[in-house]
Amino acid sequence: MLVEARQPQLRVDLTSVYEALPQELWEPFDQAVNLRSAGTSLIEAVNSLRPLASEALLALFKQRMTSQLEDAFGKVLEHQAKRK
Repeated sequence: MLVEARQPQLRVDLTSVYEALPQELWEPFDQAVNLRSAGTSLIEAVNSLRPLASEALLALFKQRMTSQLEDAFGKVLEHQAKRK
């Protein structure tokens, strides 16, 4: 349920990742005479980037989650301090 609710946002995030891919990744594909071998090279290049992309997304998620939790706990503590 949470995943389905976030898919449009994830799609936007992944589009920005796609747009940020280095031109060097696409140039051989665009200039290739043999599209089959260029396609294979491109797929291999993208597959080699997946672990790095996964780590980067996980690091961003962890930072954002930590920030959100700190804000939420800070508000709870402030509320409790005002009640005393």
